[in-house]
Amino acid sequence: MCKPSVRWLALVLVVGVAACSPGACAERMVEEAIEAETGAEVDVDAESGTMSVTGPDGETMQVGESVSLPENLPSFIPIYPDSVPRMVMNMGGVMQITLEVDETASEVVSWYRNQLEANGFEIQSEMAGPMGTVFAAENGDGSLGLTIMEVPDDNLTAINLVWDGGN
Repeated sequence: MCKPSVRWLALVLVVGVAACSPGACAERMVEEAIEAETGAEVDVDAESGTMSVTGPDGETMQVGESVSLPENLPSFIPIYPDSVPRMVMNMGGVMQITLEVDETASEVVSWYRNQLEANGFEIQSEMAGPMGTVFAAENGDGSLGLTIMEVPDDNLTAINLVWDGGN
């Protein structure tokens, strides 16, 4: 009697292992752990290096290597040419986007200073320090916070935009 049980257990283990490659199992474990803690819907894609989270109220976050800019991004918010999105959070009227670009921070700061004004923003403040430059700007639709800083180890510049559309 014991032998069929051992065979059955072995068959279940083989089928389970075959159905769950190491990457897929790891993805599912991470997804389930985050979902259990937050109540959010989580999708981890190890192949693309991206994680997406959708909260119970429709908030979304993407982080990783294959992140897309949000479809509802207002056209007047300037996105630096050839920059790569690494994180996008969309929480109703508030949106946060982190970009990376292979340019110097001074080039990026100059470009944003010009583009903000060209896109109808009034720059409320600009503060430069050893860690980077911070802008606060407004237009008739809301406010934009912008932080630009060099990432010395990677020879990149990080751009963090926070848009509050006031919804």
